[in-house]
Amino acid sequence: MMKSILLIIICCFSIQKAESQITKNNWLVGGNAIFSSLKSSKESVVSVYQTNLQISPVIGYFLKDKFAVGLAPSLDYSNSKSGYSNTIINVGPFIRYYFFDPENIINLFAEGSYAYGRSTGKGRVGQNLNTFSFLAGPGPVF
Repeated sequence: MMKSILLIIICCFSIQKAESQITKNNWLVGGNAIFSSLKSSKESVVSVYQTNLQISPVIGYFLKDKFAVGLAPSLDYSNSKSGYSNTIINVGPFIRYYFFDPENIINLFAEGSYAYGRSTGKGRVGQNLNTFSFLAGPGPVF
């Protein structure tokens, strides 16, 4: 039953027509979510069980054609059965510029972002730390 529901959901999303709207006065909404779980094999000397969850939404606004500014919050959570856990919450601005015309199906962008946040945890890692990050780089868009 679950496989059938998943197949229907995938089909609904795959038949939608996607259009690029990278022109002035349009919103940019996106992001990603990652879940991972690690469990060591029976042959290993140390038994490890760890779970990670990362959610990174992005919301922006096109001030000019092909140029967007916005906000990129993120949540990163990790936990293990050995008593270690860590939660990092970041938020900060970003800028993004698209190089090709808005009519192109494939485009290339450059992005820069800064984030400030707080890390809280228990176990072997420091607790209640401030976090800072700066990211810059290119990316493809389809």
